[in-house]
Amino acid sequence: MQPNNENHAVGEDSALHTRHNIALYHRDHMRFNATLLLEIAADISREANRLKVFGDYWQREPEPLATAPFDTSHPRSTACGCGDLSPLSAVAGAGILFMEGLGEPEEIRVLKEKLRYRGEQFVDKGQWLVDIMAVIWKQDLELLDPATVAAWPWISVISNTWRGAKQRLTAGKLLLTARDYLEKVDFAPAALRKNRAASGKLLLSAAWAMDAAATLFCENTSSLTYDDPEMIRYLTFFENATSR
Repeated sequence: MQPNNENHAVGEDSALHTRHNIALYHRDHMRFNATLLLEIAADISREANRLKVFGDYWQREPEPLATAPFDTSHPRSTACGCGDLSPLSAVAGAGILFMEGLGEPEEIRVLKEKLRYRGEQFVDKGQWLVDIMAVIWKQDLELLDPATVAAWPWISVISNTWRGAKQRLTAGKLLLTARDYLEKVDFAPAALRKNRAASGKLLLSAAWAMDAAATLFCENTSSLTYDDPEMIRYLTFFENATSR
């Protein structure tokens, strides 16, 4: 039985339309992600620097208190700042304030929640994208004719996307590692005073893990930016093919 040329042509047109649609919408989504990842990287970097201030401070011997010890049994004293734990010069910029009558500062709790959310987000999405790209890579290498002008721009794009997926997955794991380090610290002032230097080392370790994650986000952004002209070449091929 001879193949129906008309149905074959319709099938080819549908395949071209599908590929064009995917490339078009994902190109614009890549543009959004390029900016989003930079914003997340900058936010994580700022948070890491906040931790470094305290990590460095706690590594040094505490400075002698300028005032007499507070009577912490008085309700008013619960709001007194901990001079040996909160460097006064950093409070306005870092926003983290340890108070005599309270435990973990709210800013630390919020940071741990942010690290958990971002970490799980990028582990889940990164793994999903790694798995998808493994399938797309196999399919597209079989379907794309290497001689076409569309082949190499698309191979470049899916190569960078696959690498970016692994970068996001790794960055997510680093953020969860940073949160694990912070969870090991008892942020109550009395406990910190007993383990000041060790707690400082954990804060620095968390900050360095966050720095590494931010670097991966920036590298991923760079790949997405370089992919933009490749996507244009790929889209132009399909637009010319469907206009004939």
